[in-house]
Amino acid sequence: MSLKFSMLLVLGARLIASAQLLPPVFGVEYNDKQIADNRVRKYLAPQRIVWQSDKTGKSIQGAENLLRTGTGQAELIQRNLCSLKSSAASKPGIILDYGKELHGGVQLITGIMRTG
Repeated sequence: MSLKFSMLLVLGARLIASAQLLPPVFGVEYNDKQIADNRVRKYLAPQRIVWQSDKTGKSIQGAENLLRTGTGQAELIQRNLCSLKSSAASKPGIILDYGKELHGGVQLITGIMRTG
């Protein structure tokens, strides 16, 4: 029984090790031409708001919500949002501080909201 279990374990490990990482359209001929990448994507919330163009709350609302750790999903119930409303007279802007010098991008997640 132990020998069968060991053989099954080895066979399972071999199948997992040779699992195709590319989409099926590439076929098995690409299995030995791919390299796995162990990097992981992480999203970092900013530490503080350094500057914002509007302190009156007319064109920028909820800026402090940008400091929250997000879920990566669009907000559908309209809470904890940051709203920037442009007009001919106002072009809102915010400068965020992440606490460290970083190289990367910014992920903006938006929902379908009624404007008015």
